[in-house]
Amino acid sequence: MDILVGGVLFERFPTSRHGFVLSSFDESVGTKGERVSRPSAHGDFDLPVFRVPRMLNLSGAAYADSMWELEQMEQTFHGVLSDGSPGDLVFRGPDGSRHCRVRLSGEPKFTRVGERDADFQIAFRAPDPRKYGEERSFSGSSVQVHHYGNFPASPVVEVAGPRTGPYTVTGPGGRTVTVAQSLSAGQTHRIEFASGALFRNGSRQLGQVTHFRPWSIPAGQRVAMSISSGSMTVKVLDTFM
Repeated sequence: MDILVGGVLFERFPTSRHGFVLSSFDESVGTKGERVSRPSAHGDFDLPVFRVPRMLNLSGAAYADSMWELEQMEQTFHGVLSDGSPGDLVFRGPDGSRHCRVRLSGEPKFTRVGERDADFQIAFRAPDPRKYGEERSFSGSSVQVHHYGNFPASPVVEVAGPRTGPYTVTGPGGRTVTVAQSLSAGQTHRIEFASGALFRNGSRQLGQVTHFRPWSIPAGQRVAMSISSGSMTVKVLDTFM
């Protein structure tokens, strides 16, 4: 698996002895949750458990054709997300690519071991531990939504005008999301189930979602979704843990 982040490619199996070559890649996603002991009883109360941020540690060697090129590679290496801003880290593998949003973590190390070679270590932290892959799209008044990841995915619903509000999107178990706002021709709504946000033509709309009981799309299952009038487009990303 190759990794692309901050415009720098770290290759696992390069075609030549040149560039940034990964010798070790480690990632971990632990769990968090409250622990409350059961008084005068065995064990703890069974409380929800959630995943913590994903930690990614890369190490390997940098190979250059000259001393000058190695100096340039060192400058490039130390510039990766160096201002603290977030960036996409992309995993490239034989089954396609996945990405997560990361920030630099800890202190990157670039240690020269010769005129044209160096060892490196660099780490990243993904506050959202999920990896995202290809987008799946489903259109109609009633659709069967699925994705090919291994973790529940949050859908996005897009509705095009003209549309008279209120309208309701219905999912499994009788769960519904109701939008009160009407749309004129040329206007669109975007409902993000992960955050509960509603956008009209890209601008956030407040107070227009009157009922919000969202749902996710489990891995390996099809979920029926419908809209009370007209049609909609449901988009969901392959989501991995």
